[in-house]
Amino acid sequence: MNNDSRQLFKIALIGFAVMITFFALFPSAHSQEREYRKLGQLGATITVTDIWAREATEKDRSTAVFLTLENTTGQDDVLIGASTPYAERADLHNTYKTEYDVLTMRQVEDIPLPEGETIVFKPGRMHIFLVGVKQPLRMGMEFPLTLEFENSPKQHLRVRILSKTDDDIYPAHSLR
Repeated sequence: MNNDSRQLFKIALIGFAVMITFFALFPSAHSQEREYRKLGQLGATITVTDIWAREATEKDRSTAVFLTLENTTGQDDVLIGASTPYAERADLHNTYKTEYDVLTMRQVEDIPLPEGETIVFKPGRMHIFLVGVKQPLRMGMEFPLTLEFENSPKQHLRVRILSKTDDDIYPAHSLR
């Protein structure tokens, strides 16, 4: 082999190595489509609607977020967490009545989302409890919230502050 042929051979090898590295780092749209198909319908996600929260003041550094989740992904899923930069923690909670008819709320690890079902988070029931709210959240404001699921992609949402009490907005949801 002469010198020019060696140079061309080296360039071809380097080009081939770069191409292999590129395809290894950036999977094809076809392989991404296969991953989405594992989630059910192509591009299907959990639908989030009716998302709102109560106000939080300087004194009351906690609040609750309410929303509706609809699972049309083609398979069961699970809500496994939530987060926001506006609070130290965002816990999944459910409210229960004790044997003495006292309402108490408890943190839960996750919330199952069966395929084809709609799960409603509302006052006096399931909610996302924000602990250690970092600044007052007043009516009309919005803040970011991220929901994390076991199978579906994370969802980055905007939560609108509607009221201090649920009776102001959804009187039918009150347990009184």
